[in-house]
Amino acid sequence: MQNPFDRLPRNVLEDVFWAFRGNRFDDHAEFTTQVQEYQRRIRGEDSWRPDETVMPAPRVRVEYFGIASADDDEYQDFTLDLVADDGRAFTAGELLLKLHNEVVERLRDADHQYFEGLELQRSRGPQDMPVYRMAQGS
Repeated sequence: MQNPFDRLPRNVLEDVFWAFRGNRFDDHAEFTTQVQEYQRRIRGEDSWRPDETVMPAPRVRVEYFGIASADDDEYQDFTLDLVADDGRAFTAGELLLKLHNEVVERLRDADHQYFEGLELQRSRGPQDMPVYRMAQGS
């Protein structure tokens, strides 16, 4: 049987455009619609595939940088752990939605609020989770 860590992609969602603005999303369908509209506005076409499996791991740690609060303009590093709803893998929609909801408060007022994908840092990090670094643009 193949080890799931052998199948981890080096880069994830690198072709998806998104800005961590606004508020958290409670409605998955509304989030999907907003991402589709953003793709059309930025790219000129809807290339968003929210149901595509993009992370063949049940849990993932994501490192990123942001500001601690709206009153603070100092950037610092943060980590967050995400768990797939089905306990096996993340779809593009689930992963980006969970990322958005976890980081939007630290990034909505930051210069580096633009999502540029995830890059594998370590295939086995703490608690046997893969560790990815979120690329952020301004």
